[in-house]
Amino acid sequence: MWLPFVTAALGAFFGSVGGFTSSLYLARRADRQSTTNHLMTEFLSVTFLAHRIALEHLRARMSDGDVTAAQVAGGFWYPGDRDYYRGELEGELNTHQHLTMYIGFLVRMADAIQRRRIDVDAIRAGIGAQLRWCDALVLEVATQTLRQAAENDAPFPTWVAAARLVHEKLVEQLPD
Repeated sequence: MWLPFVTAALGAFFGSVGGFTSSLYLARRADRQSTTNHLMTEFLSVTFLAHRIALEHLRARMSDGDVTAAQVAGGFWYPGDRDYYRGELEGELNTHQHLTMYIGFLVRMADAIQRRRIDVDAIRAGIGAQLRWCDALVLEVATQTLRQAAENDAPFPTWVAAARLVHEKLVEQLPD
Protein backbone atom coordinates (compact mmCIF):
# COMPACT_ATOMS: atom_id res chain seq x y z
CA MET A 1 0.00 0.00 0.00
CA TRP A 2 2.82 2.43 0.80
CA LEU A 3 5.21 1.03 -1.78
CA PRO A 4 3.91 3.09 -4.76
CA PHE A 5 4.01 6.28 -2.69
CA VAL A 6 7.55 5.61 -1.40
CA THR A 7 8.74 4.68 -4.90
CA ALA A 8 7.26 7.86 -6.36
CA ALA A 9 8.74 10.01 -3.58
CA LEU A 10 12.21 8.48 -3.99
CA GLY A 11 11.98 8.82 -7.78
CA ALA A 12 11.01 12.48 -7.47
CA PHE A 13 13.80 13.14 -4.98
CA PHE A 14 16.55 11.50 -7.04
CA GLY A 15 15.19 13.05 -10.23
CA SER A 16 15.31 16.53 -8.73
CA VAL A 17 18.82 15.95 -7.36
CA GLY A 18 19.97 14.76 -10.79
CA GLY A 19 18.35 17.72 -12.52
CA PHE A 20 19.83 20.16 -10.03
CA THR A 21 23.30 18.64 -10.38
CA SER A 22 23.20 18.74 -14.16
CA SER A 23 22.00 22.36 -14.17
CA LEU A 24 24.88 23.30 -11.84
CA TYR A 25 27.32 21.55 -14.16
CA LEU A 26 25.96 23.35 -17.21
CA ALA A 27 26.01 26.72 -15.42
CA ARG A 28 29.63 26.19 -14.35
CA ARG A 29 30.58 25.15 -17.87
CA ALA A 30 28.94 28.27 -19.31
CA ASP A 31 30.73 30.42 -16.71
CA ARG A 32 34.08 28.85 -17.62
CA GLN A 33 33.51 29.54 -21.29
CA SER A 34 32.41 33.10 -20.57
CA THR A 35 35.42 33.83 -18.35
CA THR A 36 37.79 32.27 -20.89
CA ASN A 37 36.35 34.37 -23.71
CA HIS A 38 36.40 37.52 -21.59
CA LEU A 39 40.07 37.16 -20.66
CA MET A 40 41.14 36.37 -24.23
CA THR A 41 39.09 39.27 -25.60
CA GLU A 42 40.62 41.63 -23.05
CA PHE A 43 44.15 40.48 -23.84
CA LEU A 44 43.65 40.87 -27.59
CA SER A 45 41.83 44.21 -27.34
CA VAL A 46 43.25 47.42 -28.78
CA THR A 47 43.26 48.97 -25.31
CA PHE A 48 45.38 46.18 -23.85
CA LEU A 49 47.66 46.22 -26.89
CA ALA A 50 49.07 49.52 -25.61
CA HIS A 51 50.32 47.73 -22.48
CA ARG A 52 51.85 44.93 -24.52
CA ILE A 53 53.62 47.41 -26.81
CA ALA A 54 55.00 49.33 -23.82
CA LEU A 55 56.33 46.06 -22.39
CA GLU A 56 57.99 45.28 -25.70
CA HIS A 57 59.73 48.67 -25.53
CA LEU A 58 60.81 47.91 -21.96
CA ARG A 59 62.05 44.48 -23.02
CA ALA A 60 64.14 46.10 -25.77
CA ARG A 61 65.62 48.62 -23.32
CA MET A 62 66.47 45.80 -20.93
CA SER A 63 68.07 43.79 -23.75
CA ASP A 64 70.17 46.82 -24.69
CA GLY A 65 71.28 47.20 -21.06
CA ASP A 66 69.70 50.64 -20.63
CA VAL A 67 67.42 49.39 -17.85
CA THR A 68 67.72 46.46 -15.43
CA ALA A 69 65.01 44.35 -13.86
CA ALA A 70 66.27 45.52 -10.46
CA GLN A 71 65.55 49.14 -11.40
CA VAL A 72 62.02 48.25 -12.51
CA ALA A 73 61.37 46.03 -9.47
CA GLY A 74 62.03 48.87 -7.05
CA GLY A 75 58.53 50.17 -7.64
CA PHE A 76 56.73 46.91 -6.86
CA TRP A 77 57.31 46.47 -3.13
CA TYR A 78 56.56 48.72 -0.19
CA PRO A 79 58.15 51.12 0.61
CA GLY A 80 60.27 50.39 -2.45
CA ASP A 81 63.07 52.31 -4.04
CA ARG A 82 62.46 56.02 -4.61
CA ASP A 83 64.46 55.97 -7.81
CA TYR A 84 62.74 53.01 -9.44
CA TYR A 85 62.41 53.03 -13.21
CA ARG A 86 59.20 54.70 -14.33
CA GLY A 87 59.94 54.86 -18.03
CA GLU A 88 58.67 57.09 -20.75
CA LEU A 89 55.12 58.27 -21.10
CA GLU A 90 53.41 56.07 -23.70
CA GLY A 91 49.90 57.31 -24.25
CA GLU A 92 48.48 58.29 -20.89
CA LEU A 93 50.65 55.95 -18.81
CA ASN A 94 54.34 55.55 -18.21
CA THR A 95 56.11 52.23 -18.75
CA HIS A 96 55.85 51.23 -15.08
CA GLN A 97 52.09 51.82 -15.12
CA HIS A 98 51.73 49.75 -18.30
CA LEU A 99 53.63 46.93 -16.59
CA THR A 100 51.34 47.29 -13.57
CA MET A 101 48.28 46.90 -15.83
CA TYR A 102 49.80 43.81 -17.45
CA ILE A 103 50.56 42.34 -14.04
CA GLY A 104 46.97 43.04 -12.98
CA PHE A 105 45.81 40.97 -15.93
CA LEU A 106 48.12 38.12 -14.89
CA VAL A 107 46.69 38.28 -11.35
CA ARG A 108 43.14 37.95 -12.72
CA MET A 109 44.28 35.09 -14.95
CA ALA A 110 45.95 33.31 -12.01
CA ASP A 111 42.82 33.74 -9.90
CA ALA A 112 40.72 32.22 -12.68
CA ILE A 113 43.17 29.31 -12.97
CA GLN A 114 43.08 28.65 -9.21
CA ARG A 115 39.30 28.74 -9.12
CA ARG A 116 39.05 26.59 -12.26
CA ARG A 117 37.03 29.27 -14.00
CA ILE A 118 38.83 29.11 -17.33
CA ASP A 119 39.60 26.52 -19.96
CA VAL A 120 43.38 26.41 -19.65
CA ASP A 121 43.81 24.57 -22.96
CA ALA A 122 41.73 27.17 -24.83
CA ILE A 123 43.70 30.04 -23.26
CA ARG A 124 47.00 28.34 -24.05
CA ALA A 125 45.93 27.76 -27.67
CA GLY A 126 44.44 31.23 -28.07
CA ILE A 127 46.95 33.57 -26.43
CA GLY A 128 49.72 31.34 -25.07
CA ALA A 129 52.28 32.45 -27.65
CA GLN A 130 51.54 36.12 -26.91
CA LEU A 131 51.82 35.49 -23.17
CA ARG A 132 55.23 33.93 -23.77
CA TRP A 133 56.43 37.14 -25.40
CA CYS A 134 56.54 39.12 -22.11
CA ASP A 135 56.90 36.13 -19.80
CA ALA A 136 60.67 36.33 -19.31
CA LEU A 137 60.49 40.06 -18.57
CA VAL A 138 57.72 39.66 -15.99
CA LEU A 139 59.44 36.71 -14.30
CA GLU A 140 62.74 38.58 -14.15
CA VAL A 141 61.06 41.61 -12.56
CA ALA A 142 59.18 39.26 -10.19
CA THR A 143 62.43 37.60 -9.10
CA GLN A 144 64.08 40.97 -8.48
CA THR A 145 61.02 42.24 -6.61
CA LEU A 146 61.09 39.21 -4.35
CA ARG A 147 64.84 39.59 -3.77
CA GLN A 148 64.62 43.31 -2.96
CA ALA A 149 61.65 42.85 -0.63
CA ALA A 150 63.46 40.04 1.21
CA GLU A 151 66.65 42.12 1.55
CA ASN A 152 64.63 44.97 3.09
CA ASP A 153 62.46 42.77 5.33
CA ALA A 154 59.38 43.93 3.44
CA PRO A 155 56.40 41.78 2.50
CA PHE A 156 56.54 40.65 -1.08
CA PRO A 157 53.58 41.36 -3.34
CA THR A 158 51.23 38.51 -4.19
CA TRP A 159 51.46 39.19 -7.91
CA VAL A 160 54.83 37.42 -7.90
CA ALA A 161 53.12 34.10 -7.14
CA ALA A 162 50.38 34.88 -9.67
CA ALA A 163 52.92 35.53 -12.43
CA ARG A 164 54.67 32.25 -11.65
CA LEU A 165 51.38 30.34 -11.67
CA VAL A 166 50.45 31.73 -15.10
CA HIS A 167 53.93 30.82 -16.31
CA GLU A 168 53.67 27.25 -15.01
CA LYS A 169 50.14 26.56 -16.22
CA LEU A 170 50.09 28.40 -19.54
CA VAL A 171 53.50 29.38 -20.85
CA GLU A 172 55.75 26.57 -19.66
CA GLN A 173 53.39 23.99 -21.19
CA LEU A 174 53.69 25.47 -24.70
CA PRO A 175 55.61 23.44 -27.25
CA ASP A 176 58.83 25.05 -28.50
